[in-house]
Amino acid sequence: MSFSGAPDELVTSFIQSVQRIAFQQNRIKDDEWIAEYASTCFAESALVWYLGLDKETRSSWDMLSVALVQRYPDPAAAA
Repeated sequence: MSFSGAPDELVTSFIQSVQRIAFQQNRIKDDEWIAEYASTCFAESALVWYLGLDKETRSSWDMLSVALVQRYPDPAAAA
């Protein structure tokens, strides 16, 4: 699984996939583990964006998922 931030990728699908993996690994309540896992999925422009985030945001799935939605809003949500 990867997320590059391309226009045809839905950030909500990426977030849901990350959360599903965390659930399967019995880590759904482990905010830092989920953020670290998600970091391994970023590619291209999304990776550059991620690397520019502050450490606090990179270390918290709660904060990272909000930042993702703000940076890569789904087209349907903008309509």
